[in-house]
Amino acid sequence: MDMLRLDLRSVPGLAAAAEPRLAAALSRLQQRAGTDQRWLDTDLLAAAHEQILEFAESMRGRVHTLVTLSVGASALPVQALRTALNSPFHNLTMPGGLPRLIVLDNIDPDLIGEFLDCVDPSECLFHVVSRSGESEATLALTSLLRGELARRLGPEGHKERVVITTNAHSGTLHELAEREGYTRFDIPDGVQGRYAALSPVGLLPAALLGIDTPGLLAGARDMAQLARNSAWIDNPALAWAAVHDAQRRAGRDCVIHASFSHRLRDLSAYAAQLSHESGLAAVHAPGVLERHHQLGALIDSTRAQWFSVLSVLSHDHQQALPGAGTLNALHSEQCQQTLSALELAGIPHVRVQLPRVSAHALGQYFQFQQTAAALSADLAAA
Repeated sequence: MDMLRLDLRSVPGLAAAAEPRLAAALSRLQQRAGTDQRWLDTDLLAAAHEQILEFAESMRGRVHTLVTLSVGASALPVQALRTALNSPFHNLTMPGGLPRLIVLDNIDPDLIGEFLDCVDPSECLFHVVSRSGESEATLALTSLLRGELARRLGPEGHKERVVITTNAHSGTLHELAEREGYTRFDIPDGVQGRYAALSPVGLLPAALLGIDTPGLLAGARDMAQLARNSAWIDNPALAWAAVHDAQRRAGRDCVIHASFSHRLRDLSAYAAQLSHESGLAAVHAPGVLERHHQLGALIDSTRAQWFSVLSVLSHDHQQALPGAGTLNALHSEQCQQTLSALELAGIPHVRVQLPRVSAHALGQYFQFQQTAAALSADLAAA
């Protein structure tokens, strides 16, 4: 089985003396799996999977555009899934009649105005997401776009074009879904918004976009099994948290999440937000870091940092260059030069390596990074 792995060669000295602290942090996290950290239970996350697949199938071919309405962290895993697992040109080609994706995660009037100028809302399915159901910005966008839908499709016809993901009990969005008869999917109790990537927050749009959601859940289950190991050498999430803890204690309290893959670039944004909302200092550095500008500026700005670098071992495409060589080899060389620049500057870095970009790998990554962030937050507070 192809599993995510860490390259820890640039961070030697993870001491065995730290293992009791790590094991204690893991034990504390596991004890909360039935209360406020229920995202650890991958069976719970999969509970609504069949209903999600049924809903996605019922919408197949009926909508031109899927619009995610979420001003906050909930939009990030949706964008990351699309970028990684659909073609970069999915919105242009829309293969197999699948909808394109538009993420409205900002109340900038120009963004919303341009959307209404360029897109017919009556051809859209709006997925409204808020864990609390009370996000002022998300509610404002929902009110505006619901009005546009009702104007075009009528007070009843518009109802099948809105689906709401929120908590199961209360809040303005919950009440709106009940009152209007909108389809609603629930974020399970004990699953905080920033740890909800593999709840209906991410699974519903993934299914609508034709992404392999069983593969996502299988990858999460496999990583959850690894994340139960109390020895960090056998547990990637615990190893990542051990590095974070060691760097924090050495005065490097900011992790820079970087990526060497265009398809994985939005995962770095997701990971940085997850770290930040877990109380950890973090920065997002997308794409292949250009050695003479962006990377140099990051290295020179402060020494109180370390890098978590995401990469993929095997690309789906092999691109020969005219004459000799391949684009794959050039890309690999540029990546290695970036790592060498970090090494030369004395900046510690962990390389998080996916075997390839697949639904199973993405499921692993979400579960890995969520567990690593939760463990790191626990260790920082201990």
